[in-house]
Amino acid sequence: DYTMRIDNLLFTKKSSGGGSGSEPEINYDSYGEIAEGGSMWLSTAETVNWWSANGATVSLNSNLKTQGNTSVGTTAVNGVLKEIAFTPSHSIDISDYSYLEFDVWFSNLDWVNASENMMIELTSSGRCDIESYRFTKSSLLESCVAFAEDVENGTGGNKWYHFKINLKSPHDKPNGGLNFEKFNYFRFYSIGAPAS
Repeated sequence: DYTMRIDNLLFTKKSSGGGSGSEPEINYDSYGEIAEGGSMWLSTAETVNWWSANGATVSLNSNLKTQGNTSVGTTAVNGVLKEIAFTPSHSIDISDYSYLEFDVWFSNLDWVNASENMMIELTSSGRCDIESYRFTKSSLLESCVAFAEDVENGTGGNKWYHFKINLKSPHDKPNGGLNFEKFNYFRFYSIGAPAS
C-alpha cells in the first residue's frame, strides 16, 4: 500500500536553504507558535490533533521522522492515497510569510507518477475549494530538486523530501483566493490517484 508521512510543516519568511531538518527543534506541537528565525510552526507532527485523511487513519511514527519525536501520515484506503489535511481550530495570520516548507516521506513514487495531478491547497474557509490557493505538482517539482529528479527517473521513494512552496505563486485561486490574515486549512492531495 502507498504511504505518505509529513514532518515539520511551517511558514517561513525566506528560503531556509538548508533542506530537511534545517529548522530549530522545539518541544511542543502548537500551531501559530514562532520558532527561532521568525518561522511559524503549523505542525511539528508530534500529535494527530487537527489532522485528517478523508476516511483513512492518521497515525504517528517514531521511526520515520526528520526531527522531533514523530511524523504524521496515512496509508492508502482501498489502495488509493487521496489526501491528508490539517485544520487548526482557529485562523492564523500568515501575511508576513512567503513560503510554506515541509518534509514528506513517500513509500514509493509510483503513485506520484501515475496520478493525474498532485496539489497543495491552502484556504481561509476551513475547508477545501473555497477561498483557496492551489499549488500543482509542478510547484512540488520546482521546490525540491531531489524529488523532481526521482520523479523524472521513475525511481526514489522510501525517503524524505524537503519542499519549499512560494506562497505568492499559486497556480489557481478558486472562489475568492486565500485571505492570508485568516489561513485555516492545509491539504496535500492527489487527483486520479491509482490503486496500489
